Amino acid sequence: MKKVILVISSRTQATASAFIKEFEKLGGELNGIYCITHPQPKSNHLKSAFRFLKVFRPSKLKQLFSAFLTSKYGMQSIDELKKMWDVQGENSWDVLEKGIDIFEYAKNKRIPITEAPLKKETINALTASGAVIFPMYGGGILSAKILSDPKAEFMNSHMGEMPYYKGMNVMEWAILEKASPKATVMVMNEKIDGGDVVWEKEINISYEKSIKELRTTGYIGCFQAMAEGIINYQQDSSIRKVQTKGSKFYYRMHQKIRAILENKLPLAK
Repeated sequence: MKKVILVISSRTQATASAFIKEFEKLGGELNGIYCITHPQPKSNHLKSAFRFLKVFRPSKLKQLFSAFLTSKYGMQSIDELKKMWDVQGENSWDVLEKGIDIFEYAKNKRIPITEAPLKKETINALTASGAVIFPMYGGGILSAKILSDPKAEFMNSHMGEMPYYKGMNVMEWAILEKASPKATVMVMNEKIDGGDVVWEKEINISYEKSIKELRTTGYIGCFQAMAEGIINYQQDSSIRKVQTKGSKFYYRMHQKIRAILENKLPLAK
């Protein structure tokens, strides 16, 4: 059976913690934790910036920036601009609860931890003893070099049915178009949302009163789908299928369209 090594970007990551919870519920066992590290910047530019902020308080900078925009462009205050910009895109992690200490969890479970940059050499070392499934909660878009290891399969869960809902805010777009939202688990490739599908799961929408509540439900569905998909894929690799044609990309939903959708909630009345 293929090993499962969870990829994270921090030891208290909420998304990875939620996946662990769902994976354990189904009897899944992690064979390792891979925490991606990043090299420290060699320049002192960041240190200089922090020294600057200690002298000029962030609140003061905010006022200065707001005054500059207002005088030069006649725009609203920075608070109003923030409301316009904060449209909760695909990566709105603020809807999640705080994560567990994954390192402490691994220590208690005697799960080996690897801390290293995301490099081909690290992946090769982790797959040296056999094939590995990597649930990805860190790493972003993967390069061809990282994807080149034939014994490594990088799994991602997406809040939309493949291939029909790719891109941003796809659960919201599906609901607006009166489609049943689904979570899809795929083996990542170089294309955005373009990998082979291994699992699908309905996202059950009921009495959510806001888009934030919808996204919380969507994330839970994605964590459950990832756990189910990996366990089923371990048992039967033939469930992996190439995506059918007919893909459609969606982009960040406009604020006014979000308002139309939110006015329709809750859907179960």
